[in-house]
Amino acid sequence: MLQTISSKEARFLKLTTFDTNSDFKKRTVRGLTTSIGGEGVLFVVRVASIAILARLLIPEYFGLLTMVMVVTSIVERLKDLGLANATIQRISLTHDEVSTLFWINAAGGLAMAVIVAACAWPLALFYGESRLIPMTLVLATTFVWSGLSIQHQALLNRQMKYTRLALIQISAEGLSLLIAVLLALNDAGYWALVAREGLRGVFYTAGTWTCMPWIPGRPSRSAKVTSMLTFGGHVTAFNLVYFLCSSVDKILVGRLMGATVLGVYRQGSQLALLPSNQLTYPINNVAQSILSRLQEDPEKYQRSYAKLVTALSGVTMPLMMFLVVFPTETILIAFGEEWVGGANVLRILALACFIESAFSTAGTVTLTCGKSRRYVVMGVFTSLAGVAFYIAGIPWGAEGIAMGRLVWAWVLIVPTMLWSFKGTPISLRLVANAVVRPLLSSLLMGEVLYMVKTMVPLDHPLPTLLLGGVLAVPLYFGFWLLMPSGRSEILGVWNDLTAAFGQRKNGAVTNT
Repeated sequence: MLQTISSKEARFLKLTTFDTNSDFKKRTVRGLTTSIGGEGVLFVVRVASIAILARLLIPEYFGLLTMVMVVTSIVERLKDLGLANATIQRISLTHDEVSTLFWINAAGGLAMAVIVAACAWPLALFYGESRLIPMTLVLATTFVWSGLSIQHQALLNRQMKYTRLALIQISAEGLSLLIAVLLALNDAGYWALVAREGLRGVFYTAGTWTCMPWIPGRPSRSAKVTSMLTFGGHVTAFNLVYFLCSSVDKILVGRLMGATVLGVYRQGSQLALLPSNQLTYPINNVAQSILSRLQEDPEKYQRSYAKLVTALSGVTMPLMMFLVVFPTETILIAFGEEWVGGANVLRILALACFIESAFSTAGTVTLTCGKSRRYVVMGVFTSLAGVAFYIAGIPWGAEGIAMGRLVWAWVLIVPTMLWSFKGTPISLRLVANAVVRPLLSSLLMGEVLYMVKTMVPLDHPLPTLLLGGVLAVPLYFGFWLLMPSGRSEILGVWNDLTAAFGQRKNGAVTNT
């Protein structure tokens, strides 16, 4: 019996630990690059999904789905009870501890499915729309599946298996899109959208179990998970408050302006939030895995954090600035003329996301340093402020509500970071140094692109976007190279990439 337990723990430790002194820099760069690349592919699939289904279905159907997702998206942020973060952040783990957390997550997923299902009738009454009842009941089942995959996903993250995670996400997204398109072509209406959302979770759970060969044992009363549950409770409290308040804009638009306006608002906001989230999520995900391993080495923590923030800002800032300059053209090409009313919403939210990329890393620092209680306080403060800004924008309609998010992001970034970094190795000055080059390069790029767009008007949105895209990359990197130490920083990134993806032969590193 003792030998069996020892073997079990040995196999588990092999799955969940690695040496931070052994090629850690390579693992970091490779994980970051792979994660961003995977999310890039996933972004293309999701944009294709939005564009294809927008041409097959009417705005009202997207509005109906958004009404339901106001509830499901909030519960979605609570589904792991913060225990995935606890698994990643913990320096050492045992098989019994993770098994106990698995069953807690499974029970939590079932409970959340029941809660969402119970919201079906109140939701239909609130919006005056009976079609929301069956839609909500079907989407409630997704939480059962997600509860079964949380700890497997956390273990993959802990081991920095980002290629596997990317393949799982891309496969789940692609298969669910294929089924949704087939249903839409066969006049299934809004059920095509419901099927896409519901089946994605089924495919994702199947993929995580396939890629993480860990079988949970029985829950154990002797497992020391109290501190992990406390940590997870703080994360859950933050997510509940923050993401509830983040959904207020859609609640207000849907309640005051109806499903059609909400559908247009959602699609415009999707084009801004989707690329930002697709890039922010993998980098913060990598950051949490890496920084959690470096809690006891402040110098390595600072260097790794600075590079992660530069990478995040270096990708999201120019992309968001491009959308600020070309919102109407992007809407027309992605969705068609029927959706052009969302162009101003896209521009406003792109300006908000321009700075939110750096803003989002504050919570990662707080969590990886084990200050989960401060994380909750930060969430309550920022969320209440966000609701106030949303409400203040109501007199100006959907665009005014979007402007509330813009003001929220720009006004709170400095005080939030100052509070989050207190007592950690990170300072506001370090963040400023990490983002200054991508920020200035993006602003200068946007100014030149706007001048070109004004001086060289084209009759069709496609050549306008193509011209902007051709100019954007050399302008962005050109301005970066002109800044002090800009050339050495880009060369440093290139050297890190070639080292991370090189192969050792006879003690030398050769690029593949």
